[in-house]
Amino acid sequence: MLIVIFFIAGIGIFRVGIFDLNNGLHGLFALISFISINVLAIIVATKVSGPLRCLSALMGTIGLLGLILHISETNGPLGPGGMERVIVYPAIIWLLAYSGYLMSRVTAISPLTPQH
Repeated sequence: MLIVIFFIAGIGIFRVGIFDLNNGLHGLFALISFISINVLAIIVATKVSGPLRCLSALMGTIGLLGLILHISETNGPLGPGGMERVIVYPAIIWLLAYSGYLMSRVTAISPLTPQH
């Protein structure tokens, strides 16, 4: 399930970079990537423990709330570009934290380590 959502987010992010802001597909793929990455953070919060659980839930929630405000054009003093950052920056923070978590979970067997 997680890998499918990661794949959808990746496709969305890749396509956002291909289509410029004047192309209608840019907005569609931005929406796909914004929704999928923030939902993914919330789903991961249900599967991990410790500080990452809180960070995942918080970053995903902030991103989704920012998306709701952006769609409703309630951008406030930030403007549309600032509100997009409210959506994207928590996702980037979460991705960095989650990737660090995943890398720390790997246990490598060194040839110098005695085997039991």
